[in-house]
Amino acid sequence: MDVVSTLMRPHRRSTKSNYKMKLLKFLAIVAAVAVSTGLQAAKITHEVQVPGYSRAGWVKIVPELRGSLRGGVAYLPKYGGWVTDRVGRGEMLRTTFVADRSGERSCRGALVGIASPKEVINFSCTRLSYSLTERVSRDARLDNIFAWAITEAGYFEKRVPVGTR
Repeated sequence: MDVVSTLMRPHRRSTKSNYKMKLLKFLAIVAAVAVSTGLQAAKITHEVQVPGYSRAGWVKIVPELRGSLRGGVAYLPKYGGWVTDRVGRGEMLRTTFVADRSGERSCRGALVGIASPKEVINFSCTRLSYSLTERVSRDARLDNIFAWAITEAGYFEKRVPVGTR
């Protein structure tokens, strides 16, 4: 069983558990802001393998293009090649975390994670650059995936919509 479907498996949380998750995220944000230098230090990118576009390789996900692509795939040189605005259920998703500072790449690392509002959070401590490739759950209740990183420069988050093509 792949990791994302395992991690994104729906389960019921108690109110106490929801409170703990919100508190944990709030404390992480506060801690990140407290040590933040104000400079963008972590870049998060999402790419997907779209059926029928195997020659394109990994297709970059640009959620801001929702209004024009509507789940489609297009070659847009402005964005560096093939792009789409979402990931489909069951498709392979690659999330990459890259540090812009040499110190974060070499020794300090980051806390990175992938989450869905209705699902379990997966997180780990790692050195940057870091990449995770997994299959997206086919659960119809899954409509967004969030990737986040906490580094010495702050808290960084990026959302990728999940939907149909």
